[in-house]
Amino acid sequence: MHLFLADYSVERVGPELEGFPYTFTRRFVGPDPAPEFVSFPVWLRESSVPAGDWMLQMDIEGGEYPVLLETPLEELAKFRIICIELHQITALWNEDFFQYVRLAIDRLCVHHRCVHLHANNAGSEKSHRGIQLPDLLEVTFLRKDRMPLQPALAPLPHPLDAPNLAHLPELKLAAPWA
Repeated sequence: MHLFLADYSVERVGPELEGFPYTFTRRFVGPDPAPEFVSFPVWLRESSVPAGDWMLQMDIEGGEYPVLLETPLEELAKFRIICIELHQITALWNEDFFQYVRLAIDRLCVHHRCVHLHANNAGSEKSHRGIQLPDLLEVTFLRKDRMPLQPALAPLPHPLDAPNLAHLPELKLAAPWA
């Protein structure tokens, strides 16, 4: 599998990718007009990604929401699997921020469905009105045409889940997540 990577915070890809085919762009992905940024649709075009069923892994430190809002739905639909680290989950109690995030996730859910959640223990947890929320949430989406009509529900945490940071305790998702 050929990998397409973008990250301005590193000068080059590390040795862990030695032997794998990849294309690296030293730019952040996001809507910022600064030269170290590239919009997601432009990055896709510039990368000359071949046609097919794509997979996206996005961890862009809060930039995921504007990227999801700016990317045309037909571009998002090209991805069979989308794994996103969602940031600022504990800020969802703010009505304006909640509506902003909801718009982004609703756009993603036009062609995809959430199939897995995992609290990232690199962030903190906060309680609001008796509900515990992690600040960081790892979410996996699957394109709807790749799903059974009646998906099975798996327990959370999933038996294959592991802490993002091994030296910290795992954060458990409780109601309303689990």
